[in-house]
Parts: sequence; C-alpha cells; structure tokens
Amino acid sequence: MAMNRNESSILLITAVGHVLCHWCMLVFAGILEPLRLEFGLSRFWITNLPFIGFVLMGVGAVPAGLLADRFGPRRILTVYFAATFLACSAAALAKGPLTLTLSLTLLGASVSLYHPSGLSMISQGIRSRGKALGIHGMAGCIGLVGSSIGLWAVAMGSWRFAYWTLAIIAAVGCAATRIVTAKPIAEYHTQKSTSANVQSPVVQTGIPAILILLYVAMMLGGFNYRTLTTALPTYLMSGSAGSYKQAGSLIFFVFASGGIGQLLVGRLADRKSPLTLYVSLVATTVPLALMLALTGGGGRIAVPCAMALAFVSLGVQPVENLLIAQYTAAKRRSLSYGLKFLLTFGVGALGAPAVGAIWEHFDLRWAFVLIAAIAIICTLLVWRLVQRVRAEHDVQPRLG
Repeated sequence: MAMNRNESSILLITAVGHVLCHWCMLVFAGILEPLRLEFGLSRFWITNLPFIGFVLMGVGAVPAGLLADRFGPRRILTVYFAATFLACSAAALAKGPLTLTLSLTLLGASVSLYHPSGLSMISQGIRSRGKALGIHGMAGCIGLVGSSIGLWAVAMGSWRFAYWTLAIIAAVGCAATRIVTAKPIAEYHTQKSTSANVQSPVVQTGIPAILILLYVAMMLGGFNYRTLTTALPTYLMSGSAGSYKQAGSLIFFVFASGGIGQLLVGRLADRKSPLTLYVSLVATTVPLALMLALTGGGGRIAVPCAMALAFVSLGVQPVENLLIAQYTAAKRRSLSYGLKFLLTFGVGALGAPAVGAIWEHFDLRWAFVLIAAIAIICTLLVWRLVQRVRAEHDVQPRLG
C-alpha cells in the first residue's frame, strides 16, 4: 500500500529522529579505548561512564510517553532535538571523566523523549504499519553505526569530532521538525479519530498476562542489545589489528545488515504471524552468538557471524513494536511504548557494566556467550507467549 503525503512526512521525521537517537548513545562504544587511555581509567570504569545516561534513556521513556499522549508528538520531538543539541555540545567540550559523565547523563535523558512519540506517530498515523516500522527500524540500524562514527573520529584525530557532528544534526533536526511536521501532525490527530485504518486491533481478554510476558521478553532482548552494541566494536577492533578506521568500516557493515533485517522482517510481519517471526528470530540468536564467541573477533568468519547476529537480533525489533500496537489501546500507545523502553533501555542498560566486568576480568568473547544464554531464556518466554495467545483466543498460530 502506497503511503500518502501525510504518512511519508511522519515516516521521514521519525526516521531522522531514530537515526540521531542511536548515534548519540552508541558513539561512546567506538571510543572506549582512546578515552580509557586519555582519562587513565580501568576497562570497567570507562564502560560505566554512560551508564546513568543509558538508564535514563529507558526511565525517561515513560514520562515521555505521557507527555506525547498529552501534548502531541511534534512538540516532544522538538524538545528532543533541542536537548540533544545541548547535550552533544557539552560532551564535545568535556574536559574530564566527571564532565563527560554529566554530559552523557543529559544525553540519555534527552534521547529518552524520542521512541514513545516517534513510534506512536507511526503506529497511529500510517496504515502499512509493519512496513513503516521496518523502515523506521532500518533507520535505527543506520543509527547503530554510531560506534563507527566514534571510531572514524578517532582515526581523524579526536573523538570530540563525533559529538560536534551530532550536535549539528540535532540543530538541523530541531528546525526541520517545525517545518516538515507542522501540517502532517495536525492531519494525524484528525486521522486518528476518524480513520478505521489507523486503529489497531486490541484484544479484549488476557491482555495483562500477554503483555507481562511480552515486556519481560523485550527486557531480556534489551539487555542483549546493550551487551552487543557495547562489546562488538572493541571485539572486532581486536581482531582487525587495532585499526580504528578498519574497525569502523566493519561495524558499519555489521549494523547495516541489522537494518536490512529490520526492513525485511517489518515487511514480512504485515503478512505473517508476528509471534512466529518473534520466536524464530530470538531462537536463531543463540547459535550465532556462540559462533561469534568462538571466532575471537578475527578470522574469515567473524564479520559474517556478526552480520548474521545483527540481522536476527535487530530484525526482531519491528516485530516487538507491532505486537505492542496490537495489544494496547490507541489512546495509551505512547505510554505503552514508553514502558517498553523503560525495560529495554533502562533495565537493559545493565548490559554495559556486564561487558565492563567481562572485559576487565575475562575475555570479551564471553560477552557473546552471555548473549546466547539470555537468548535461550528469552526464547522460552516467547514460546510461553505463543501458548498464552493460543489459550486466550483459541488460535493455533503457524509455527513452521
């Protein structure tokens, strides 16, 4: 189904916001080693500098969802871009660990405004929801190459270049939000109340139990997401003879494959059972993570394994967002997404110190063993979710 002008405008501004959101939070993963040497910190402590910001990225999603439901997504997105500009500028000017930590904390609070408002706009304002979420997810995967930006900035001479670049993009985004989305947002509110096409089916029975299982599974996925995005840049750099430029290019291709996964899975989710896709993708994470651990970050198969792992572990995200849209009321959609990101980014932030502890005391390959172990638990939870849906609605989902 072709998108009209209103839908295209919504998708454009949310895609830009999604890219910037993840760039901001993942640049740091690409500059861990040079920062550690510059500030004289241990491996454990350097990975913990953005921890409070990671937590706030999740915790702030709940009030952000309430604000988006109350005042509308356009206003919240404008604040998001403006606050992100200030935080990135402060990070670029940071003179030591304390000022950088404060800047990253502000940055985490700023980007927490994005996901509830952006996803609410898509889920209620675009008819081809799965397709739109896939494109939105692909934009997020472009954002996941934020660590590549950090690595390339170091190769150019200073990690500060990365944060200045993000500050400029945020300033442009703030202006563009006012210009590009003013008319579509007004139409969006009208559409939301008049068009049956933008209302999602809401199941009337068993919602609490289904959502609890769904949120717990997504929380575990969030832990794996933070573990993967924190460990992978340094892991692959160690296998590429310590070259920041080469490692940045490798990370770019790895997370680009995750973007392709989100795009393809998002399109598929409009035609196939989302639960079927969910359980398949999560289960496939297990062998891929273990294979990547065995490579040690180098050799001929390390990058292909990392690309495949990114494809499935990131490809699951549009499916999660589609399931939330199916099982929550439209008037509470932003809040529902806020709760998701409270768990995936807030609780999931523990993945960063987990990587730091592993890096300090063991070998980074064990971070991917941990990802596999968590994915096993998550697979069992998703399977239980399938059974719960079958019991509540007397539907036999196709699992093959």
